[in-house]
Amino acid sequence: MNETNPSLSDPTLHARPRLRVLVSAFGLSPIRGSEAAIAWQHVSRLAAYHDVVALCTPGVHGEIREECAKYFEKNGPVPGLSIEFVEPPPLSRFLERNSSSILRGASAGSSPVSHATSVPRPYPVNPHV
Repeated sequence: MNETNPSLSDPTLHARPRLRVLVSAFGLSPIRGSEAAIAWQHVSRLAAYHDVVALCTPGVHGEIREECAKYFEKNGPVPGLSIEFVEPPPLSRFLERNSSSILRGASAGSSPVSHATSVPRPYPVNPHV
């Protein structure tokens, strides 16, 4: 028996039924870092024990779909893993492409929220209460 992790040497580990698991991830990539890499690690390792269907966006220009295709071409499929690419709705694509200009406008004080927070308060604010 494995003393550091008894579950690894459990003979019934692979005898357990494979569950069908649906995972939704915005980004999923075998070669990128950050959130996309974490999502890839989760689904690829979970697929060793369960049948996983991962839903994710193909990327703004389809780059995530291409990265996954190149990975599977080079390394073969991951047993138990199926990736379904779902096109995001038009509004989210617009916001993703124009987020920097939207943020620049908000930081320039054009937002009603930034105006409301710049109004002088009639009482002193002490955040160290």
